[in-house]
Amino acid sequence: MGKHAIPRRPRTLRPWILVAHGGVLALAVAAIAATGPASGTDPSPDGTSTAYVLTSDVADSLQRTTSSGFGTADLGGSYSTSPSKKFSVTPGVGHVSSLAAGSSGSATLQPATHLDEQLQSTFALPALPSAGAGVTYGLDLRRQPNGDRYAITLRVAPKGALALTLARVRRGVATVLAGPTTLAAAATAGGSLVVEGYAAGSSPVQLQARAWLSGAAVPAWQLTSSDSTSAQIGSAGQVGLTASVASDTPASSVSVLGVRGWALTPPAASPTTSSSAPAPTSSPAGSPTTTAPASSTTSPTPTAPASSTSSTSSTSSTPTPTPTPTTSTTASTPTYAVPTSVASNCSTDVTSALTSFVNGVPDNSTIAFASGGCYLVQGTLEFRSRNGLTFEGNGATLKATTAADDTRSHLRFLYGSHLTIRNLTIIGADSGGGTSSAYVSSLQHQMGIDLRGVQGVEISTVSVQQVYGDCFYVGVGYDNTTWTKSVNVHDSTCSRNGRSGMSVTAGNGILFDHNSVLQPGLWGVDVEPNGGATGAVNVTVSNSTFTPGGHLEPFFQAVGNSGGGLVNGISVTGNTVKGMTLTTQIYPASGQRWSNFTFANNTSDTAAYLIYNQDCGCVVVVNVRGIDTITVANNYQPGPGTDETFFYASATCGATQSGNKFPGGGTIATIAPYTC
Repeated sequence: MGKHAIPRRPRTLRPWILVAHGGVLALAVAAIAATGPASGTDPSPDGTSTAYVLTSDVADSLQRTTSSGFGTADLGGSYSTSPSKKFSVTPGVGHVSSLAAGSSGSATLQPATHLDEQLQSTFALPALPSAGAGVTYGLDLRRQPNGDRYAITLRVAPKGALALTLARVRRGVATVLAGPTTLAAAATAGGSLVVEGYAAGSSPVQLQARAWLSGAAVPAWQLTSSDSTSAQIGSAGQVGLTASVASDTPASSVSVLGVRGWALTPPAASPTTSSSAPAPTSSPAGSPTTTAPASSTTSPTPTAPASSTSSTSSTSSTPTPTPTPTTSTTASTPTYAVPTSVASNCSTDVTSALTSFVNGVPDNSTIAFASGGCYLVQGTLEFRSRNGLTFEGNGATLKATTAADDTRSHLRFLYGSHLTIRNLTIIGADSGGGTSSAYVSSLQHQMGIDLRGVQGVEISTVSVQQVYGDCFYVGVGYDNTTWTKSVNVHDSTCSRNGRSGMSVTAGNGILFDHNSVLQPGLWGVDVEPNGGATGAVNVTVSNSTFTPGGHLEPFFQAVGNSGGGLVNGISVTGNTVKGMTLTTQIYPASGQRWSNFTFANNTSDTAAYLIYNQDCGCVVVVNVRGIDTITVANNYQPGPGTDETFFYASATCGATQSGNKFPGGGTIATIAPYTC
């Protein structure tokens, strides 16, 4: 059964350096001077040792639909676009469509003005320019009513070459202040890029800029300028986005994938470095306490998505808070408590409020839910390109009471890295959970935790219940290229859901260990690549307990029914199956061969439901075809009759079996002749 690909795009957020600062947890901008700092500490934008407090004042995930213009950002005001007919939004993507050769478009946030500001945007080109000088995407800082501004632009050439420039625009004339500098990386069609920069201070105005491929490590600042001329732009202005097509380049389009901005405010007091400063006894809502630091990178890529329904939006009037650090600690990673303004008693839908709150929390932080709280989430909590975040559930529940539609997942992560989710319960709206009506085809892609192109996730002590789809889904990013890697799901429970305990369609290094999968609608674990650049490598399912649901489907399957892909290094070991058999099927897609499987030390207590194999005309427990190297060893399965077979392999090379027990059954193993 194929896995639905819901069009979305990533949003890249900036990592932070944290410093203790006289009662305020100040965030120092890592503004590296052209020669780099002499010590290991980066100076702030004005070249001094002063730390800046960063306050989120612009955020836009573009989760809306407009036919003309960009509408209103999540935070920061409404967009003024020109020409508006070239701008539109489908959920997750802002489209700048078919800009003609020699033309440009702009989207400026109004009415707010910003003086010292850091701005970041993620974008993609659905197709690389085919000729000429290419396509340019950029950021505007301190934009004045007459169009004067500081402009950070990234030019994408026909073969993907990237050139970054920092300029001052006065009366329509651009004066280059730094650059252009050519990036070592190259853009690809549909691949996302991040451009970031800031302007701070006056006389001189300090400016820096950088750009990188989403998913690569965040680089040091690549361009630096100090504008002390009489033409400097020293007044606050608006921020915005620009896109342009060179006069010798055919019409091109741009996909805007996210926008973030932070006001830079010098703190009122000097920093304190005392390591003996007492920790706060309690944390105000949205304020940091201390946790261990996490590492950070940014992450990958989209294709131009299609429209989706509005299941991610909320009709709640709950305010959407922006977290601001207010307490001082000496550690480098804060904890942000979900504020009390986000209802924690399931009285109102908080999808939008909770999404906005998390989007305002910097990377490398812990997000703490109210202890035992209940958050009504009727849409999707979706987070893009987040890094080093820990979701500390504290026994809280995310609950849905409406069916919504097939595009909803309860908690979805697109790209990003080093995420931790723990001590959390997710409850879906599948009223048929645990019965034969649990599986609903039209809602089967509503996942509990949905991972798309994420690098490094730990999920522990999480309970997912009654979701229509898989409890845990591991898949490809929306670039259809980036696999999810290094996932550890352990000591967690999946119960009474509509489809699988876990599905892997594009994953490498996936561990599913010491979990319970209780009454799933279909399979216990499903490895099922979707064709193209999908697959599963180094997947382990171990030491877990499985019980049957309403449909007697295989306890484990690895199948190519949806197009197949690379599958190698799959281990199913030490699992206990109660009330059902060890029924397993491993079948690549037609014309493919998979390799290196281990099925060992698994135990069942029930003699019932096996698979009829047409190749042998027999009934089989572990049914394998088209595999290079498989070991089946030391499994225990009561047999329902002497005409049954425990392990049957056809068109398979390197198949071995030993120590399997099949009391009451027939043949332990049949390995059909095959020329390898």
